[in-house]
Amino acid sequence: NQSGDRVPCPLFLTAQMAASRGLDFIAISDHNSLAHYAEMRELQPYFSKMLLIPGREMTTFYGHFNAFGTMQYVSYLVAEKGGRTIDQVVADLRAQGGIVSINHPLSPTDERCRGCGWGPPGPVDLTKFSAVEIVNANRVMSPFWDEQIAKGFRLTGVGGSDNHEAPKTDDIPSAIGHPTTVVQAKELSVAGILDGIRAGHVFVDVTGSRNRVLDVEAHTAEATAHMGDAIAANGGTVIVLRVPVANCRSASVQPIVDGKPLDASIPLADDDQTVETRWASDGNRHWIRFTVVDADGKTELLGNPVYVNF
Repeated sequence: NQSGDRVPCPLFLTAQMAASRGLDFIAISDHNSLAHYAEMRELQPYFSKMLLIPGREMTTFYGHFNAFGTMQYVSYLVAEKGGRTIDQVVADLRAQGGIVSINHPLSPTDERCRGCGWGPPGPVDLTKFSAVEIVNANRVMSPFWDEQIAKGFRLTGVGGSDNHEAPKTDDIPSAIGHPTTVVQAKELSVAGILDGIRAGHVFVDVTGSRNRVLDVEAHTAEATAHMGDAIAANGGTVIVLRVPVANCRSASVQPIVDGKPLDASIPLADDDQTVETRWASDGNRHWIRFTVVDADGKTELLGNPVYVNF
């Protein structure tokens, strides 16, 4: 504040910083609170070029998860005895038309952050979840994601800044937009963005750039699929995978099948380039995704999978 004391960050500063980053949309998800929704309604006409998506971080002792697109109260009091289950909370959120995404699943759960890691006390129906954070701030958490896909749960990988302080200073840059979740949507609306996430038409830009692009086109003689889509391929069928990448010169594209690197990465020589590889199906269920890594091996972009025989 003006006296130099630490106080809760005003919502206006968060929206202003997001707009300065050139974001098309931002989801604002205070912990369990509804108070920020009234402020968002007031701010939306002012930020006429940026969509404000209502969100809420449902905070439990057994894991945190974001609800996007809902504005009504839902009890988040999950407990092993005498409380609600995560499934019940999720059912209420979905009934309001929202989607639910697991937050920072590989975070430690201790006195620093109660319930930050994902550890429900009983079975949870992950078919009712739409997404999972595969990047939280600067932490890549894709192993948990791949484990859930292996179990048959097609969760869309998204990124979250976990930002709690909007303004940047000389010493600490703002985390807003780092990482950036890029959604292929039919329109810039809450419904349009949520539909894009549900469909898995998403990649995560870990660097928070404004211009990097990653897409995937999977082709057989009978069908075409993009990130998040499923494609059928009998044993022996060769899938042609085309990966358009923009503004990642000197980086490399890494194919990943079933959570494991497929082969040597493919170098990028131009700012706008489409790389191509082929993969032969054995007729079983697999998922194929691509990441872009820089010359030092650091992840820049993570794409969502094409699902084979799901």
